[in-house]
Amino acid sequence: MADTVTDALTYPSATSKPGVTAVVEKAGAEKQGTKVVVGLSGGVDSSTAIALLHDQGYAVEGLTLWLMKGKGQCCSEGMVDAAQICENMGVEHYIVDIRETFEKYIVNYLVEGYEAGITPLPCSNCNRMVKFSPMWDYA
Repeated sequence: MADTVTDALTYPSATSKPGVTAVVEKAGAEKQGTKVVVGLSGGVDSSTAIALLHDQGYAVEGLTLWLMKGKGQCCSEGMVDAAQICENMGVEHYIVDIRETFEKYIVNYLVEGYEAGITPLPCSNCNRMVKFSPMWDYA
């Protein structure tokens, strides 16, 4: 059984594919100071991800998308939590305001779907059409 993340990445193929071990070792050696932008909602998953990357020596920045006003991780409340996490770690935090895009492609899509008597899938559209493009543009 693997004892570390690196072991998990190379186990059990390290003996059959030595190139895998070399790639993992090279990535580990080159990570010190490598800039990584982390999409940060303020929730547990993204907070853990940025903390782990920071602890491993990556130069991390938090990036939060402002989707809409309101309560919850996708809204204003999540931005405050994300900013606090970055402040506690001493790393930069940026906010990209995409409220208009979110309303146009997700909120309106959801309302129109319900009005038409269907059950829309806003999260899959949001990831594809709204979230990843602004984050990629920033990075």
